[in-house]
Amino acid sequence: MYSGQVCWGTFTDPWVTQPQPKCGFVLVGSEGTLSSYDYEPVVRLQTRARRETHEVPVDTLHPPHDNPVNHFLHVLETGEDPIGPLDPALCRVGQQIVDSAVLSAREKRTVRLVS
Repeated sequence: MYSGQVCWGTFTDPWVTQPQPKCGFVLVGSEGTLSSYDYEPVVRLQTRARRETHEVPVDTLHPPHDNPVNHFLHVLETGEDPIGPLDPALCRVGQQIVDSAVLSAREKRTVRLVS
């Protein structure tokens, strides 16, 4: 799978004006593609079963889950478990991916996900 983000060295501030090329991600897998560009109301999906690109509306986030700060304050106030990027289990996997990438670069070889 390929994933790319293109926000570095943009001509404009991507938080003010979407630059060219657009900031976001394109995922390519064996069964299809998905593009998600920053601040757009849709993602674009293409699959083997449906070869034409079609738009899928993105979820609208509502308070208190509309941003990480509001979500974390809500977790502190209610005692609920954090979800999404603030979930410790998900954060651990992300850290393992980063640690594995560093090790792979250092050793100049493919490595298994570190534990």
